[in-house]
Amino acid sequence: MILSKARRLVSGPGPVPAPPNTPLTLQTSLSVGLHPQLVAMDVNNSDGFNAGLNPVQTAVPLASDPNAKANYTWYAGNISYDANRKPVYTPVEFGAISLAPADAVAQDIYGLLGALIIEPQGSSWHTDVNSRAQANITKATRPPSAKAS
Repeated sequence: MILSKARRLVSGPGPVPAPPNTPLTLQTSLSVGLHPQLVAMDVNNSDGFNAGLNPVQTAVPLASDPNAKANYTWYAGNISYDANRKPVYTPVEFGAISLAPADAVAQDIYGLLGALIIEPQGSSWHTDVNSRAQANITKATRPPSAKAS
């Protein structure tokens, strides 16, 4: 019975195609979010996209709050579980990963994109004297929590 309903829904006439060479106007979304790659996250609240029945994850500037923001929680590493179902966190130095906009069709072409740089814990960085375009990164010789002997 479900199959026959699905066939009836699909068997009707489809949308009328637009004539060739018709200009397509895309409206850029006012919702702003950043979608990370490679990092661990809860897709219900930190994915940066509004999808399905998940809660809204983007910031929408409104007249009442022009400085709207969205908070995300990402973990740079792998999360596994031990025999007692407790999480085991293993950090990973991914280096540079891209942050995609929430509206991948009409926001990145206007420059909304980002990058996330993941460095070893305890690293320090020093920008060049006359430019912030690059920096020298120094990896810590031991984790900051390790005590000197």
